Amino acid sequence: MAEISDLIRFEYEKSGQFRTVNAVGATVLGYTPSGLSIAFFTERPPLPKSMVHRRLPNGNLSEQPEQTDNSTGATIARDVEFVITLNLETTKNFLRLLQQSIDQVETQLAGVPVAQGKNE
Repeated sequence: MAEISDLIRFEYEKSGQFRTVNAVGATVLGYTPSGLSIAFFTERPPLPKSMVHRRLPNGNLSEQPEQTDNSTGATIARDVEFVITLNLETTKNFLRLLQQSIDQVETQLAGVPVAQGKNE
């Protein structure tokens, strides 16, 4: 009779909707019967509604617009890239996984000099 192994292999495959997203932040939207919903977003300057460029004598357009119509009034636009909903137990497991990963990275980076920005 075959022995049952204590090891289980999980193989990961990319779905047709797979993509890599670099989020700069996240916000909790709330809790529903389905679970905790978290939105991950990127930030960027708001897009202008329109731009007017001057036509140069050689037929090219000027690099800088003469006018822009940016009536949004916003200084930063947040594009929600995706929302993930996790049940409470999965959320707790995800939190533990994140903390373990943070601890490992901080241990690996201990003693590594941090690059200083231009304004520091």
